[in-house]
This record gives sequence, C-alpha cells and structure tokens, in this order.
Amino acid sequence: CKEDNKTAIAPNYKNRTLYHAVPFRMSNDGTKIPPYTYYGKAETDPATSGQHQIASWFVKKFDSPKPHIIHAWVTDNEDEQSYIDDTVFSSTSTKGIESYVEINLSVSLDDARGYFDSADTTPSISEFALVSGWYNRNEDDYESIRMFTHFTRPALTLTASDKIQAIYRLYAR
Repeated sequence: CKEDNKTAIAPNYKNRTLYHAVPFRMSNDGTKIPPYTYYGKAETDPATSGQHQIASWFVKKFDSPKPHIIHAWVTDNEDEQSYIDDTVFSSTSTKGIESYVEINLSVSLDDARGYFDSADTTPSISEFALVSGWYNRNEDDYESIRMFTHFTRPALTLTASDKIQAIYRLYAR
C-alpha cells in the first residue's frame, strides 16, 4: 500500500512484479498452513537475517470453482447476465456473445497477517496480481513464476475479522 492507505497506485504494465509483495502465509504466523493452497515459497537465510529460518508463501491457488470459461449474451445492462452453454457455437442467432475466464479469489482471515504482525503494522492491501508458472512435482512448488496481470485499488484496511472475496474476469481480444 501507499503510505496514506487511500491512494491506488497506478500499475505500470511494463513491470512484471508487484510494488510491495506481501506473503500470503509465513511459517511463523502461528496458524496451520493448509496443504495444496500456498506456493511460491521463499526462505530467509538465518546467517544473514540473524534469526531462525522463516518460510513465506507468495502465491495462493484460486478458490473453487476452478477458473472456467463463461459465455453470455451481450447486453447493455451490467446487472443482467444471460449465461449460455457451448451450444451457442451451433446457434444461428445474430445476437452478440462475450466470453471470458472467471476466477474466484480470496484473502482469508489468516492470509497476510503474519507479515503485518511481524512488521507491527495494520494489514492493508491495495494490489493483486495473477501469475503463471510451471508446477515442479519434485519441489511441490511452482517455478518460473511470472506476473501476467496486475490490479490496484485504494487500500483495504483489514481488521481481525475481515476477508476479501473477489471474482476476477479475464477477457481477451
């Protein structure tokens, strides 16, 4: 977040990193880390940090349902959606359709708290990124992780009971 917690940082789309990446989970945050949820593991070096090794996970898998393609009839009313199935491809209708990938994301009650607790600051989030990478079965982690879309907004200050749920729609041209 920016220092004032109100300003959205304008994304520079040439950059392939967040302005200030915060780990979703840390090994010292005092909560159980569920399996098959967090990836992008980075560990501190005890020799340089002067403390025991701390693992941080910067990538969280999408929520259910998994990312899926949606087809809908085009309408001028943003609140109205008429979903259609794959039979649209054999339709003779001249009405336009839009297709996009719908992705469910969340920041749970335990996400990012370890980082903010260790920094003794109030949890605030103002940017998200979707990343791509290759799963390495031997390491049980993703490699070649790269940001491919970046979303910024005015900061959300998270109290102890707050969580974020979002639907991300990815359109292509």
